[in-house]
Amino acid sequence: MPKTYNSVWIHLVFSTKNRENRLSRTIRNEVCEFLRNESVLKGYHLDCINGYQNHLHILYKQSLVTQISDSAKWFKGRSSKWINDEFQLKPKFRWQQGYGVFSVSSKNLNQVRDYIYKQELIHESRSFSEEIKLLTRTPLNLPV
Repeated sequence: MPKTYNSVWIHLVFSTKNRENRLSRTIRNEVCEFLRNESVLKGYHLDCINGYQNHLHILYKQSLVTQISDSAKWFKGRSSKWINDEFQLKPKFRWQQGYGVFSVSSKNLNQVRDYIYKQELIHESRSFSEEIKLLTRTPLNLPV
């Protein structure tokens, strides 16, 4: 085969340091837009992004020349620097060290998109701790 093809979709989830509610709707919306724009410049195919007060969800197509851990590090590092530069939060904004990463089948992309877009509704009845536990156990990684 003369070309290399890729359909490796990743659902990445990461939280604020100590899961503190530091992502107001304004900050969350602006950092999501920032990461959308920066992803294009970096060459990442970011499909959708959203979150809640203490975490973000990102659905993106993983590059074949970048490791998932490098992508996660880039999303987290680029966004935390930008949040600190833009909003001058005290104490300084930081993400939790770890993250969740889940593979997504192409046939389930719409379900994952819907799940990511409905974060505010989901968190009316479920904490982030409950969500992450369910994400690690549920087929399709979608605790609905």
